[in-house]
Amino acid sequence: MTQTGYTAFMLSCFRPKSNLYIFTKEKTLVNQLSLSWGIRAFFYDEEVSLDEIISDQIKILKERGFIREGEVVVNTGSTPIELHLPTNTIKVTVVK
Repeated sequence: MTQTGYTAFMLSCFRPKSNLYIFTKEKTLVNQLSLSWGIRAFFYDEEVSLDEIISDQIKILKERGFIREGEVVVNTGSTPIELHLPTNTIKVTVVK
């Protein structure tokens, strides 16, 4: 989840070989992010807990065929989520 896209834009600058899937509740940011290198942006406006958000977003990407079982996903975010702080959390997940 991103409010400003800062982390996404910074990651994109490094032109990674892996895809960058970015989720935001800011509709205008979806279009801006989609113009950056390797980014596929999605509108997503749920905010329950960081673990639930990550789980839900992995489910969405898996259902749409962007990721498969056994792949490794690296999520960035901030906690507590309701404060919308700069990125302060990294979570690595193996897709099940």
